[in-house]
Amino acid sequence: MAALAVLLFGCLAACPFGGFAVWLPGRLPVWRFCCLAAWASVRIIVLRVGCVAACPLAGLAVLLLFGRLVVCLFCRLTVWRFAFLAQMPLYKESASQRDVICQGFDIRTEHNIYNNIHIRKEYKNHMNFLIRKNTKKIASLLATTLLAASLACSAGAEEAVTVNFGVLSGPTGIGAAKLLTDSDNGDTENIYEYVIASDNSEIVSGLTTGELDIACMASNTALNLYNQGVGIQVIALGTQGVLHILESGSGEEIQSISDLEGKTIYTTGQGNNPEYILRYLLESNDIDPDSDVEIVFADATEISAGLISGEIEVAMLPVPAATAAILQSDGTVRDALDVNDIWEDLGDGSSLIMTAVVARTEFIEENPDAVDTFLDEYEASIGYVNSNVEEAAELVAGLGITPSAAIAAAAIPQCNLIFISGESMEPAIADYYDVLYEADPDSVGGALPDDEYYYY
Repeated sequence: MAALAVLLFGCLAACPFGGFAVWLPGRLPVWRFCCLAAWASVRIIVLRVGCVAACPLAGLAVLLLFGRLVVCLFCRLTVWRFAFLAQMPLYKESASQRDVICQGFDIRTEHNIYNNIHIRKEYKNHMNFLIRKNTKKIASLLATTLLAASLACSAGAEEAVTVNFGVLSGPTGIGAAKLLTDSDNGDTENIYEYVIASDNSEIVSGLTTGELDIACMASNTALNLYNQGVGIQVIALGTQGVLHILESGSGEEIQSISDLEGKTIYTTGQGNNPEYILRYLLESNDIDPDSDVEIVFADATEISAGLISGEIEVAMLPVPAATAAILQSDGTVRDALDVNDIWEDLGDGSSLIMTAVVARTEFIEENPDAVDTFLDEYEASIGYVNSNVEEAAELVAGLGITPSAAIAAAAIPQCNLIFISGESMEPAIADYYDVLYEADPDSVGGALPDDEYYYY
């Protein structure tokens, strides 16, 4: 009886009209009613799950507007079929028709209906008549349902959020290569209008004016911008140390930071991570960056050309610019020092987290789902690049981030691409910010980050 009650309740809840039609006390044996209720429930479940699975947005509209009507028709056919087997003429027919159809039927010997060829034939003919009679109704409702689902899905597709996204032409661009390519092919959930910038100043300008919604930038510049009152939050961290000290002229003089004393060092990133990292490493080795060496800031392309020609003896460049200079020099430029290794040898517990992914606070508040979607797609992009170097290298070169796929393939393993988000961000980068602040408070805008700086 408990099973019977559950089946009855499910049938009534799913389709009240069909439910009341099947519950006719005294007209159906219990076992037949259970079979009928189970069959109707399965049809209802299949129909409704199918609608929702096909298009979640349209599913609700389909269920509310058309689900009950369609299910009701299925239930009517089911009831008619079982009613006939149980000698219950719920359909309207003449007395003569009923006499012919039910002739020879003995309710006490129900199996006789299967032994009587004439009755089986009449039963089949009458059921075909009922199906033909209701085909147009069912087809009309199904067509209307499919149209509503199509319109709802189209409306859902139009709600995709456009994200103005900025990356730097370097490791951050390499990590986002799969995301940018998928966006060009229309294979991302968000719609990305992206910019590949050559300098942090372009990213800063875009975030300040609102032209960019999400951007990858130097981690110290992100905090500097935040401390200036620009409404941004860090939503992820990416790329560890990517800086290398290069020596030209086939020389092997530079073996440690102390060997840089008295040298002219060319580098990029004035006012950003490279400058403060270089100064900190020099000071840690008792070298005054203002008097014991000369630091010259220039564009990465200009520095690479100077190294290859021999006009520049020592330089500090990030990957992939460093990789390109080495490969294009025919062996005259070598990778003298990996800055990331030197930093770890200092033993202060900090890591060179050089990239912060930031978003405007206003954009986060208005589009939290789009931000979460971006994080998923950006993480997937980094994972793809790390796991598929050759394929990713083609994408990187295709975006113009490196001169060739060969350079990109050599650079990717050196990019130290990582993805850190949520509550893991603060402990990962806090020590690095402490080091920068102690070395020069201006490097991070005069203050360490508060809790509002990170997006959880």
